Amino acid sequence: MHTQAARSFFPLNPLEPLVKALSIAIALLCSMLLAAIAQRHTAGATLSHEEQLAVILPCLFLLSLAAQTVGGLVRRRLGLSDTIGWILVGILLTNVPGIKDVVEHTLHDPRFHLHTALEMVSGVGVWFLLTEAGLETELPTLIQNAGRGTVIALIGVLVPGILIYIALPALYPELSPLGRTLVAAMFTPTSLGVAAIFFKSAGILSSRTAQLVMAVAAIDDIIGLLILTTLNGMSGGGQVRIADILLLLGKAIAFFAAALTSGHILAPRFSSFLAKLNDHEAMRLMLALFSASTFTFLAWAWGLSPLMGAYAGGVFLTSVHFKEFPRDTEEHGVEHLLRGVKYTLVPVFIASVAMKANISLFLHPKPMLLLLTGVGALVFGKWISARFGGRGIDAATLQWGALARGEVALVMANMGLASHLFSAEIMTVAVMSMVATILLASVFLGPAIKRAQTRDPGIFAPVGSVVHEHD
Repeated sequence: MHTQAARSFFPLNPLEPLVKALSIAIALLCSMLLAAIAQRHTAGATLSHEEQLAVILPCLFLLSLAAQTVGGLVRRRLGLSDTIGWILVGILLTNVPGIKDVVEHTLHDPRFHLHTALEMVSGVGVWFLLTEAGLETELPTLIQNAGRGTVIALIGVLVPGILIYIALPALYPELSPLGRTLVAAMFTPTSLGVAAIFFKSAGILSSRTAQLVMAVAAIDDIIGLLILTTLNGMSGGGQVRIADILLLLGKAIAFFAAALTSGHILAPRFSSFLAKLNDHEAMRLMLALFSASTFTFLAWAWGLSPLMGAYAGGVFLTSVHFKEFPRDTEEHGVEHLLRGVKYTLVPVFIASVAMKANISLFLHPKPMLLLLTGVGALVFGKWISARFGGRGIDAATLQWGALARGEVALVMANMGLASHLFSAEIMTVAVMSMVATILLASVFLGPAIKRAQTRDPGIFAPVGSVVHEHD
């Protein structure tokens, strides 16, 4: 049986915190030295574009390197998602005295335009993040679990969302209805990547329960993007009418359905045509980038969120296996091609969002109460939704496996802060809620899997295998 499920997600090596702290300190010290050298060398100078790039590129890649370093340690040493490490780097850069002053001065120095460059690179990181989220949407699994997964996802979204929306006026009465809706929606998207890490570590990724969780996470992302698209359309000002909301939702659903249908019909044929012209690996990468960027443009042109287009572009490519390209294997598909770019740019986005979190504000009662309320409502909502898992599904594993909040939640939080729908306090809560839910899932998922296997050794058998019933 899967003995890995009994492992704790937290190894007992006492040197790990020290190693992690030293790595963080070295990365941050390099950042400070780089900024100090650049400031001394260019004091009072007007920089050309080439000279600006000489400062901007090392700073951006150093931020990505620091995030990768800490993220790798968190994953390998603690069994958690890399995202925790990326967030940690961003929080430290703008919350530790001394480091904070250097970073903020360098970011807003008019000679470098580093803040603008960081925002642009972060935007590209979001685009890759959502494109890959679409690519990770396993269509056979999603279709097979569509009915049950949709019910579970809707309950898991609506229950905590309604509870948080009701509680918000007592904590933040100044929020508009639109702001309250966005704050409640931030707690909805489940992380596909984090869920996959947990189930791979336990050796049960191919089980019915894990496959259902992955389908629920994909549907959560779709629901979250539908909410984001609707709120983005409503935030332009003016009177909000129910007809306008329904029109936006209808357009978003139709757009996603068109991406799914066209991907199934057109993508393999388009891939075959391009393979005859050029079967090099670069052509596969260009096909992926062109398709995702085209859907991004089409979504924007149709009045939808470009982020919905990025996700739809990824879904479009799930039907492309590049079988016409030589030397291609299942492990070297389009996801493999984008992975290197993703792990360069997405950490920059996650860290840049975390840099907007103000930990000193988090120590006040209101943001702390909002975090506890939000996470509590989320745990309660997932507990209720897990009751609808049905036969052959372990409810506790479903509950904790679907708890970790995803990167789409940070996209929502970033939009809310940029649109002035809420303050930096709530942005900080959004960042900390992601950390809190990943930690809770890490603590409780392992024991839940172990208890389920003790009750029924065949509960996590791979889909399609023969499972013997146990009384």
